[in-house]
This record gives sequence, C-alpha cells and structure tokens, in this order.
Amino acid sequence: MENWFKNTRITLLFGTLWGVTELVCGYLLHLVTLPVAGALLMPVGILCMYYTFKQTGKIYHAVLVSVLAAGIKLITLFVIPAEAMHLVVNPVAAILLQGVCNMLPILCLQGIQEKSPLTHLYVSLAVFFPGILLYKLAFALFQQLLHHLSAAPVLAGLNVWDESAYFFGETLVSTLVFGFMIYVTELKKKQRYPAHTQHSPHHLLPGNSAF
Repeated sequence: MENWFKNTRITLLFGTLWGVTELVCGYLLHLVTLPVAGALLMPVGILCMYYTFKQTGKIYHAVLVSVLAAGIKLITLFVIPAEAMHLVVNPVAAILLQGVCNMLPILCLQGIQEKSPLTHLYVSLAVFFPGILLYKLAFALFQQLLHHLSAAPVLAGLNVWDESAYFFGETLVSTLVFGFMIYVTELKKKQRYPAHTQHSPHHLLPGNSAF
C-alpha cells in the first residue's frame, strides 16, 4: 500500500508538471516564429515519463503521466471557441500518442547496464529518434483522419512527403534535446556519487516486471 501511494504521488507530480508545461510554455512557444518551436517542448514530456518509470519501475505509470497531462490540457476547452475545437483535440491527441510511442524507448534506456553518461546519450539518440519519428507519423495519420472527418485544418509540417526536411528536422531536434537532458542528468549524478554505480531503486532485476 505504501508503494502504491508513493507511485501515485510520483505519477501525479510528473503528470501535472507535463500538463502545466504544455498549458503555459506550449502557448508561448507557439507564438514564436521559430520553425521547430514545438520540437523543444516534446522532450519535457518524454523526460517526465522517463523519470516516472525510473522512480516507480512500472511503465504503465509513465503512460498514465501522459493521460494526466492530456487531461490537464483539456482545460483549454474553456477558452477555445467551438469552431476551433481542433486546437484542443490536436494537442491532447499528441500527448497521448507520445505516451504510447515512447514506451519501448524508455524501457530500452532504463534497461542498459552501463551507467556512463555517454552511454546514456548514445542509447537515447539511438532509441528515441525512431520513437519520436513513430509518434510524428502516428500524429500525421491522426491529423489526416481528423481532417477527413471534420475538415479541420492539417497542421503545418505534417505532410510527410512535401515537408520531409521539416518533419525529420523536428524529430532530430527533439531527440538531441532529450539526449542532452539525459546526459546532463547522468553526468551530475556521477559527479555527486563518483564511487558508486548508479542503480535506480527500482532497477529491473530478473523476475521484476516493468509492467
């Protein structure tokens, strides 16, 4: 029961952090004319999922973080006019898809035995680039479906064939930002505990399921 309360508290903390970041920083970043502004926000959500899994040892808690963040994002229903409902549906769907598509990369990153910061960086780049790319492809398909069903406008950069450079560029930026965050985190951890191998308190041992 104690673990349940602890895991629930961690999930609520990171889910709220992601949701509030989406509400505040998401709005501000999309006011910026920088083409890859959205790519700078995505690593925050992935990091929230990663730390939730790192602390709880259960991947479904990481996915629940995305569900909670998406629920918080629904607050925008009260300020968005009905004719622009796609401005609510799109980010909510994006957050949920991020939660699903990044499950396997998070499991891979947490499962590595070598604890050096550079190894974390290399593994992050290797597993999260395809994970984020999968998310973007899934979101592009969702956008096309939404457009077909409701004639909602398709967001810029989601036409994979016509804007492939933008599409892959955003994926690369998000991957590099997340990889850098993980590298800095592990470097600080190594500097703080130089004489110890860094194992999470919930590091997955044989017989201890991540699910």
